[in-house]
Amino acid sequence: MIVDDGFIQRVHKTSLWLSLFIIILSLSYRDSAITLGLLLGVSISLTFFKLLCWTVNRFFSSKLQMRKRAFFAIKITLLKFPLLGVLLYYVLRYININPLALIVGIGIVQAVMVLKVVGILFVNYTNPLART
Repeated sequence: MIVDDGFIQRVHKTSLWLSLFIIILSLSYRDSAITLGLLLGVSISLTFFKLLCWTVNRFFSSKLQMRKRAFFAIKITLLKFPLLGVLLYYVLRYININPLALIVGIGIVQAVMVLKVVGILFVNYTNPLART
């Protein structure tokens, strides 16, 4: 499997464009709950994806000492999930959003990443020159 250095940037860019397209399409339903759910889910998904990329880059950078890098990465990883829980609690309690649209919005980045990897695997399987 060939994954180059620009894979993460392409996933982010494709996710951003797909998200904008889906949000624009959701405006045609004239239901603000669906659009807000998608917008919030996409925002959470893109933010967590960028935070994960940043954490992994910090963890493997050679600028900090190894113990400090590991502790910092673990701290960021453990703090983001309780913050997400509190954010989702207040959003679902006080703002009228569609929970299914929220779930779809959160899954967009993961779906784009899986589809890009499947595409790479398919190209590598069908193209014998790419296997070498």
